[in-house]
Parts: sequence; C-alpha cells; structure tokens
Amino acid sequence: MELLMSVIEARVIRNQRETPSVEAYDFWNVEAALPMPLHKPAEEIMIDPRQIKVEKIDSVRLDCTSTILTIRTEGHPPIR
Repeated sequence: MELLMSVIEARVIRNQRETPSVEAYDFWNVEAALPMPLHKPAEEIMIDPRQIKVEKIDSVRLDCTSTILTIRTEGHPPIR
C-alpha cells in the first residue's frame, strides 16, 4: 500500500481553552480553515506532534472550496 502525503497550510481562526473557568482543565480547541475541501475523513489527517499534542480532529466541509477543522489539544498549542 502506497502512502501519499501532502502539506497543507491552514489559517487558524480560533485558539481557545475548552473550559476557561477551570484552570486545571488544560484542553484547547483550535479551529482552522483549509483552503480546499477534504476528500478523506479527518481521522486520516496527520499533525506534527512536535508542534501540538492532538487529542481529536473533526472536520466540517463548508462548501466545494474549503474545510474547517476543529483540533482538540492537550495543553496550550503554540500556534496562531
């Protein structure tokens, strides 16, 4: 089985704490827009673990030209 990979830059729309009222609960939701539709499920997306520790990825296709990803991370992700 051949594995094809490509790098796609996403624009971060929102980077916020999941439960801001509980300081010890350190999970964040990052919303990012991809400039193209995804043709595969979000579970097949790989994110560099040296950048952020991903817990879960969900995607919503906006239209035929873009996709919004919601990435749940543990700890504040160092992305903007």
